[in-house]
Amino acid sequence: MKRVYALPLIALLAAAPFALAQTNDSAPVSPEYDYEPPMADQPDAGAEGSVDEGAGLIGRGMDMLFRNLMNEMAPEIEGMSQDLAGALSMMGPALSDLSVLVDDIANYQTPERLENGDIVIRRKPGAPPPPAIGEGLRDLGRNAPGSDTDPDEAGPPVDPSQPQIEL
Repeated sequence: MKRVYALPLIALLAAAPFALAQTNDSAPVSPEYDYEPPMADQPDAGAEGSVDEGAGLIGRGMDMLFRNLMNEMAPEIEGMSQDLAGALSMMGPALSDLSVLVDDIANYQTPERLENGDIVIRRKPGAPPPPAIGEGLRDLGRNAPGSDTDPDEAGPPVDPSQPQIEL
């Protein structure tokens, strides 16, 4: 029984500070603090220009960030462009022959993925015959290590100190 009466008493004591805060009697302002917070409906004096100024600062910061990033990445990008230029010069003839071989993309069906993961692109039945394979495509895999066309080539050198595994 005592617990039943104690619960409302605890609730009353917990709500007392909130009830005192709702009274109209304001506490006297201490002379040490001259600050009085602004009313909610008063506009901030510098709020109008601060949005535009903040957007300008963010824009300048992003500009500085990207300029520094480009300055730091410039040597790597330059090296990558030289490597890609070399690769494209080697693959250029094969790519030009491939573009002639594919002639018109409308002559092909949509790609299909087989169960083993291969992707097959078939010509449509009514399409004209494909053009002849150029020399660039014919010679593309002949000089590759391990190709059947050049049996005298041994492939990469083998380190005799390392164990060898037959696959």
